[in-house]
Amino acid sequence: MTTPGRRIADRYRLEHKLAEGGFGRIWQAHDERLRIDVVVKEMRLAPAFDPSEHAKRLIYAEREARNAAKLRSHPHIVPVYDVIVEDDRPWIVMELVRGGSLADQMTKGPLAPKMVADVAEAMLKALDTAHNAGVVHRDVKPANIMMAEDGRILLTDFGIAAHQDDTRLTTVGSVIGTAEYLAPERISGAEAGPASDLFALGVTLYQAVEGVSPFKGASPTATVVAVATQPPPPMKKADGLEPLIFGLLDKASDKRLDAVAALEKLSSWRIATKEMPKPTAAPGNLPNRVSSGVARADPRPHPTKPQRPIQRSDMAAVRTLRIWAVALACVTIALMIGGPVAGSNGHNDLGVALLVLAAVNVFAVFPLIAYAIHRRERSW
Repeated sequence: MTTPGRRIADRYRLEHKLAEGGFGRIWQAHDERLRIDVVVKEMRLAPAFDPSEHAKRLIYAEREARNAAKLRSHPHIVPVYDVIVEDDRPWIVMELVRGGSLADQMTKGPLAPKMVADVAEAMLKALDTAHNAGVVHRDVKPANIMMAEDGRILLTDFGIAAHQDDTRLTTVGSVIGTAEYLAPERISGAEAGPASDLFALGVTLYQAVEGVSPFKGASPTATVVAVATQPPPPMKKADGLEPLIFGLLDKASDKRLDAVAALEKLSSWRIATKEMPKPTAAPGNLPNRVSSGVARADPRPHPTKPQRPIQRSDMAAVRTLRIWAVALACVTIALMIGGPVAGSNGHNDLGVALLVLAAVNVFAVFPLIAYAIHRRERSW
C-alpha cells in the first residue's frame, strides 16, 4: 500500500492524500528536483485477466499525459507535467490547483447563472482548443472541472481522452465515460467526438444552475434510457441561459451547438443581461438607450446653477461701466487724431506721447472695462 514519504521516480515525494476513489488516489507531492509542490495521480486499474487488456488500460492512462501535455499552455486546462509507470501502474504529475471542483461547489446548492456562464465560457474555450488539436476529452463532468482559489476555472483529467491519431482501443464490455453525461450517440455505440464532449458540458451546466441532473434516474439503466430518449425538463433558474444549454443538449449530434456557436450564444446572453433594465428602476430613472448606434437625448431636465435676483446696484454698476467705456473710446479717438497733428506742427514728442496713450487705452484699459461688464452680466 502506498504511504506518505514514498518517492516516485526518485523525484516526487508523496506528502499527503488529497482524494481517493475508484480511479485511485490523488496525492499532494513535492518535486525535489524543481522544488515545487505538485499533484500526483496514482491510478488504480481494474483487474484484467487478459494481460493484453491490462496493457490497453495502461495505454489509456498514459494518454492523459500525452494528450493534456499538448494543451498545457491553455489557461483553462490543468497542465500535466510528467507520467511515470511504476509498480505496473501509472502515476501522473500535474499542477497543484488549490481550490475545489465544480462538483464540490454544487453540493452547496444551485449556482448563480453568472457563475454558470463563467464556467461555460471557460469550458467552451478549453474544449474548442482541445478539439482543434484533435483531442476529445470523453469525460466532461463537474468532478473534472476545477474552481481554483485564484479564480481560474480549469478542465482536468484527460485520462480517458482520445486523439484522432491514436490507434483505436476498446475495453472488454465497457463504455468509457460517466452514464448521465454520455451523449445519445455514444450510447448507440458511436465513437466519441467533439459533439459528445459538448453534450456532457450541457448536462453539467444544466445541473449546475438547476441543482439537479436532467437525466439521472433511479438506476443506471433508467439514466441511459433518459439520456437516449427523454428531453431535459424545463429549466426554472437559468435566467435566459436556456438557448445555450438546450442547444448543447440536442439529441442529434449534427444539430448540437459546436463550441464557437455556443460561445456566440453566451455572448448574446451577456449583452442581453447587461442591457436589461433593473426591475426596481423607476421610469424617470431609466438609463438612456442606444438604438442603431444613435444615442437618444435625455428628456429629463438637467440641474442648473441657481439664479439670484438682479439687484438695482448691478444695473447701476453696468451703466457706469458702459459710460466709462464710451468716454474712453472718445478720448482714444481724440488722442489718435491729435498725435499726428502735433507731430506735423513740429511737436514730435507730444505727438508720440499722445499715440502711446491711445495705444494703452486700446490694448489695456478698454479690455479691462469690457471684461468687467461681461462678468457683471454673467452673474445675473
